[in-house]
Amino acid sequence: MAKDKELALADVMRPGAMQTIQKIMKEVADAIEQANMYTKIGDKKYVEVDGWELLGTRLGLLAKIKEVRREELDDEIELVELAIEKKGGGFKREVIPVWEEHIFRLAHPKAIQVRRWKEKKYRYIAYGVLQTLDGREITTAEAECANFERNWIGKDSYAIRSMAQTRVVGKLYRLVLSYLMRLAGYEPTPAEEVPKEETQREPEPEPEAPPTELEEEFEKMIKFWPTPMRENWRRNFETNPQVVINAMKRAIAEFSRLIREKPDTKVIDTPYGFRYARLVEKAKEVDKAGYPCDPDHVPDELMDLYEFETSWDAFISKEAVQRSLTLRQFDVLNKLFDKVLKKGENNGVRNEG
Repeated sequence: MAKDKELALADVMRPGAMQTIQKIMKEVADAIEQANMYTKIGDKKYVEVDGWELLGTRLGLLAKIKEVRREELDDEIELVELAIEKKGGGFKREVIPVWEEHIFRLAHPKAIQVRRWKEKKYRYIAYGVLQTLDGREITTAEAECANFERNWIGKDSYAIRSMAQTRVVGKLYRLVLSYLMRLAGYEPTPAEEVPKEETQREPEPEPEAPPTELEEEFEKMIKFWPTPMRENWRRNFETNPQVVINAMKRAIAEFSRLIREKPDTKVIDTPYGFRYARLVEKAKEVDKAGYPCDPDHVPDELMDLYEFETSWDAFISKEAVQRSLTLRQFDVLNKLFDKVLKKGENNGVRNEG
């Protein structure tokens, strides 16, 4: 295998080949620049697959797809399609995970829900081989793309399949030629392997450290959200603390308003279904604190859902409870958990909102 690799790269690997390397890379770099085959992130340039293929072809290397396999997973992802009215007329549609809907609506309060549905999670796995033009194998690789990746949610199956193939092609060339791309002044990672959020980021000055008061306010309010959602809020806070604080206040105030005005609405039928996940986190803490889940301690408002579970986690994790819990019942249980956790603070049990 190593011998084949040396033969495939004979032009640039033989002793005294620096002039050849410089000539080849100048030709390739000029073509990449002229055709704009790169994505710029800050002051770094990430070459797209077309550019990697150009370099590979110049060196007598060809990436081939050997197999693309679809793998079905057991769980599902719940999605919502929202329509936003554009300034010039018409609508722009966005498909996002249900748990992100409340954040989306903070920025687009007039968004219209088009549909809401669940679909099975799946991914495509592409297998490929890098060969010389006469068919000698240099290396192999695999890459995947899934319908639950943030940037591929709601996309057509054929597009997800195609991206898996694109990624494996870029990976094959990267495994062998990354050092040459670096010599040409580019990053050694294909642009398709860089998260979309990064490729869209423009260089910007370092944000000033937010005032201590804002940090304290943020840490207090972030407890409103379940742990998996907090990282995104923290990133946004670092960039624009005051805007994020205002958005969080609106979300919390709106949820409180719904409890007051529509107490019989089911939690899962609101944009704040993520609050249920936060309640489950609290239930685990209450169980750790030793507070019993029995008929003497379950609030009267929830007795119709109680079936003699022995832990709060087991009780509220039941599908029947998740489907039926109203905002009123949620509020009662949430306040109970807060009270228990507050009493347990001195014993190492933290109340996290």
